[in-house]
Amino acid sequence: MKVNVLGLPGMKTQQALLNVTAAVNAFDPTVDVEWISDAREMLDYGVVKTPTVMVDGRVKFEGRVPSIYQITLWIQEGVMMETGV
Repeated sequence: MKVNVLGLPGMKTQQALLNVTAAVNAFDPTVDVEWISDAREMLDYGVVKTPTVMVDGRVKFEGRVPSIYQITLWIQEGVMMETGV
């Protein structure tokens, strides 16, 4: 599983990255987290509002900072899909 945080350097993007990291560390430390700050790469993903959080290539949250709880739910959902539960 991979979680991407897309956004230019700034307070909202940093908070989103911190929340994602906290959720991943609490729930499943094996999840890969990547921060994408390159504007061209963000446009390749179709992202115009930042911060954006993607789980396995699907946009889950755009334009605001998601809570740690919400991110944990997305990770749990992804793990369940991977294991077929």
